Amino acid sequence: MLKFFSNHPEILAVMSLRSDGSMRLIKGDEQSFANRRTFLEKIGISEKNEVSAGMAHGNKVKIITSSNERIILEYDGLVTKTPGLFISITISDCIPIFFYYPKEKIIAIAHAGWRGITTGIVENTLL
Repeated sequence: MLKFFSNHPEILAVMSLRSDGSMRLIKGDEQSFANRRTFLEKIGISEKNEVSAGMAHGNKVKIITSSNERIILEYDGLVTKTPGLFISITISDCIPIFFYYPKEKIIAIAHAGWRGITTGIVENTLL
């Protein structure tokens, strides 16, 4: 597991490794969902507090205020300032971009593939 933002202990920003197994969000792929549950347990996050974006390969970003909708396949970026809510994305050969605004306590994450980067995923996440 890779950790980010070590100078901000108030947030948890991590990335799983290949050894954690596939974590694809494909309906019926029970092994991937089991791997996700195991990873969340390992980092101390309750599965019911996680919201994950799929790999839409676009530039859509959604503001998340609760975990009522846990999987959002049509978005590549998530933003929240809700304490205790864990947002995640799935990547393959693309890049995860982590954002943190300490003053406002806003966190965001974006799946940045070439399509998303060229159509504004970074800019849309910052707005």
